[in-house]
Amino acid sequence: MADSHVIPSLIHKCYLAKKNNSLFEVWGDGSAKRKFLYAQDVAKVCIELLSREELPQRLIVSTEREYSIKEIANIICNILNFPKTNIKWLLDKPSGQAERPSDHT
Repeated sequence: MADSHVIPSLIHKCYLAKKNNSLFEVWGDGSAKRKFLYAQDVAKVCIELLSREELPQRLIVSTEREYSIKEIANIICNILNFPKTNIKWLLDKPSGQAERPSDHT
């Protein structure tokens, strides 16, 4: 899982921690924030664009809601019934870019 996206990587790490009765190790302090899209929402945007006669020159499909890595890890723990107290924040590893804002205008 060296080159994976945030959510699948965290799900996999939490699953393995639960399976192996070990700590759920997460890089950084969990403060970095990210935006996530549901694939069906992107599909709706694509269908809307196909119905137009003219397409925009630039398009950013994004949400305004940001989630911290800590929030995502806690949600995954809840779903997998894994104790949040068994998350080990690897503070010697980078947290990643603090935010990745996008312009919604």
